Amino acid sequence: MIALLLDTSTERAFLALVQDGVIRSEKLLPIGYNHSKDIMVNVAHLFEDSGFCKNDLDFIGVAAGPGSYTGIRVGVTVAKTLSFALKKPLVGVSTLEGYESKDEGAFAVLVDAKISGLYAIKASSKDGDIRYLCNHSVQPWDSIAQYLDGINNVLTPNSKRIAAVMSKKHPDLKVSWKEVYPDSLRFYNRAFELYQQGKYSLDGSLEIYYLRRTQAEIEGDVLN
Repeated sequence: MIALLLDTSTERAFLALVQDGVIRSEKLLPIGYNHSKDIMVNVAHLFEDSGFCKNDLDFIGVAAGPGSYTGIRVGVTVAKTLSFALKKPLVGVSTLEGYESKDEGAFAVLVDAKISGLYAIKASSKDGDIRYLCNHSVQPWDSIAQYLDGINNVLTPNSKRIAAVMSKKHPDLKVSWKEVYPDSLRFYNRAFELYQQGKYSLDGSLEIYYLRRTQAEIEGDVLN
């Protein structure tokens, strides 16, 4: 089972070609949100490096958010275009489900959503299997301590900023902050689970998880 994976929803973006749980080619994009400039070039490099051709793909998995509005659209647009052109199944995966805890037990994944708070999901890991305890959501900074009740391990690519804010807003909160980035193998495993469940499209349709309003929408409310 060969999959092309794209996650450009946050500043920690990656592209990968994975075959049966083995990474055949992977590209970590420069930190930031300027992914649109050379994403197609990097996709081409993945196939060159792996020896696969595009028609070898069984499905395409893409991070459908939450994350940067522009970042999400970059990856989704490329994935939709390739899915349509190649007639390959398209699987949308929550960005937050691309993180894997190395420790047993409950954990949370938090990604900085700027002024909106934090993109969040809670899960439990046992014997290498991950079970999600809730849907992804946006949690306000002021209520995140309550959200994390019973959670000791927090995975995040933004640990310094989040921990600094939390120490001021919730000084009594005791959690272990783990600086981690999206994991292409975890992303593949989740995408494959959804693919096996028939949760894919063949017509380019995809549910996108923006979860928060764009800055233009917020400014529009102010002007009105």
